[in-house]
Amino acid sequence: AAPPVTLSARAPEFPSIPQQLSTRMTRFCYPVGTHTDIIAPEGEKGSGPPGSILKIDADNPEHNEVFCFEPYEFPGEVIFVPKVGADVTDPKQEDCGYIINFVTNPHDKTTDLLVFDVEGSGKLEEGPVSRIRLPTFIPHGLHGCWADGVTF
Repeated sequence: AAPPVTLSARAPEFPSIPQQLSTRMTRFCYPVGTHTDIIAPEGEKGSGPPGSILKIDADNPEHNEVFCFEPYEFPGEVIFVPKVGADVTDPKQEDCGYIINFVTNPHDKTTDLLVFDVEGSGKLEEGPVSRIRLPTFIPHGLHGCWADGVTF
């Protein structure tokens, strides 16, 4: 068996994948990560608060993408939403979609909703295609999931 491979040094957590690929092998996942790489001493683990969104390429980790927020901004976990007409079960279209998340700014008590296009190489690093200020502050740490067709 091949030895384990480190996919990211940014302490990734809360990864999201297309819901249609749940329980299947996937190439890409979209976790939050720290603002910078965490270099821990040999045999130890490191961590830090989330400050970036990652597009991890499990086949080629050297092609990972990172979007970093300002040092005072903290993203929540992302949700992957396929583009209309995309078949994310086709390996050539696995990243054909958007990721949506909240980013919290505790300094001025604001929360923004962000949408990133992640289809293709380098798209995440271009930044959000939409950033909307919410009328209500949502504290950092809100967790949730996408429920297609459900309205509250």
